[in-house]
Amino acid sequence: MLTRIEISGFKNLRDVAVDFGPMTVIAGPNGVGKSNLFDAIELLSLLVQYPYREAFRRLRSDGGQKTPLRVLFPPESLADGHTVRLAAEVTADVDVTPPWQMALRDPRPGLPAAPTRTERFRYEVEFRVNERDGDTDLTLVREHLVSDTRGTHIWTSEESLDSDDASNDDSFDVVFVGRDDVEPPPGYGQQALPLLSVEDSVSTLLGHPAGAGSSRAVAAVAAQMRSWRFLSLEPSALRRADDRDEEADITASGEHLASTLYRRAARDDSRVYQDIIDALAPFLEMRTLRVVPNGDYLELRARIGDGPELSARSLSDGTLRLIALAALAVLDSGPSLVAIEEPENGLHPAKIADILELLRSMTEARDGHAGQVLVNTHSPYLVQDAMQDHADDVLCAVPWRRRDADGRITESVTFNPLPGTWRSEQWERSDDRPRSSAPVSRSKLFAFLYNPSEPEETDE
Repeated sequence: MLTRIEISGFKNLRDVAVDFGPMTVIAGPNGVGKSNLFDAIELLSLLVQYPYREAFRRLRSDGGQKTPLRVLFPPESLADGHTVRLAAEVTADVDVTPPWQMALRDPRPGLPAAPTRTERFRYEVEFRVNERDGDTDLTLVREHLVSDTRGTHIWTSEESLDSDDASNDDSFDVVFVGRDDVEPPPGYGQQALPLLSVEDSVSTLLGHPAGAGSSRAVAAVAAQMRSWRFLSLEPSALRRADDRDEEADITASGEHLASTLYRRAARDDSRVYQDIIDALAPFLEMRTLRVVPNGDYLELRARIGDGPELSARSLSDGTLRLIALAALAVLDSGPSLVAIEEPENGLHPAKIADILELLRSMTEARDGHAGQVLVNTHSPYLVQDAMQDHADDVLCAVPWRRRDADGRITESVTFNPLPGTWRSEQWERSDDRPRSSAPVSRSKLFAFLYNPSEPEETDE
């Protein structure tokens, strides 16, 4: 579970910090920066899957044309030495199988899972942006991974690490990634090895399987971030037929929905189709749902009410989006976090409360693991429904103008809670209570959604 993220120097996110619960609804008008927050979270997931330059360029590509690096950073900061900093606090389940039992573990599926311990981690990563003759490049300069209970797991720094942070426990799992001219942290002995030079690396340690070695803590955090899913469902992608041998999972746009359901149905005797029909009962009377081979392709087909069975090409946009969301809700191997852009698109306002309940069901524990859902929206209807019983879940995306010390004005966004919620209580108890992070009244939130105003100005 992602419990907190901090971002600075990425798009219009400057010194942004957001705390998350199992369900978070981020409300704000188009163009304010809601999607940029999702992009920062997705970047953390991509960094454990690809070399870091590739990870940045894959944002918003959905397998298509890559994103130019220069559009990911504030225009005024595209100068040599600008830094991008990300920090995330997550919980992850770490394998605690004793080392002598690892070789005896039976890998066959269906057997009891390995024993795990849930730990809280803080991961920090920093990149330097270099601009030369119009070309933008990145360099990894810092990476830390720290556990609340077990100390430091990743350390990259030109500074020495205090020996009090080290562990002398022989069973302690630690990985050291160092510059060529830096000695391992004091107290780590032979457990800490300089596995690669940070400045010469092409991947973060979390995204570097060989560098991670046998560290189970690193593997657990990487697996947690790798499982995150980001959706901005597009009807054209949902309608697209799949090759019969397609093995890809559902993409951000909803492509490969048909092949994902077809593979699952082959494993569970088509039970997944009925599970989706049951999940969609509050929305529509779906009589049948199936994916069938049609020549070399797979075709999703559904029958609504007393009408004929229709292919995905003939189903409505809203129906296709609902099927995709319900599929994620019922798949027991679903991701630990799902971030969804504007799930209300294509739905009648009277059905928005039901879609929220469907999304909330994805946070319920399955196989002992609870899910997490992040939603962004500009719909007053969705926000109103979310606030009725779950005001704690709502954040308001507020644009700000900030005047720097040199007189330059920059624009940013903050994500502010509603009064009387657990986030606002945290803000009130804090010694540092910036005006830009103060709770936003319900009336101001709805005025903002119906009639977006100019960014407010702050000197913070």
